[in-house]
Amino acid sequence: MNRYVVINSANIVVNMVLWDGITEWNPGNDGDGNPLTAVPDTDPPTANYGLLYQDGAFVPAPPTLFYKE
Repeated sequence: MNRYVVINSANIVVNMVLWDGITEWNPGNDGDGNPLTAVPDTDPPTANYGLLYQDGAFVPAPPTLFYKE
């Protein structure tokens, strides 16, 4: 299986795709203009939802801070 991730404009992984390589499909983008990026088939996977794609690597995204007024 080929693994792809959908990365939004903030470089956050928002979806993951497994493609069998046989079924007709064009892994160009997700239809909304978000690019699909091929990721290595490792165990455990290096890419996951919510990770930041930075300099060709998947890293934890900085936490979202909420301030109570």
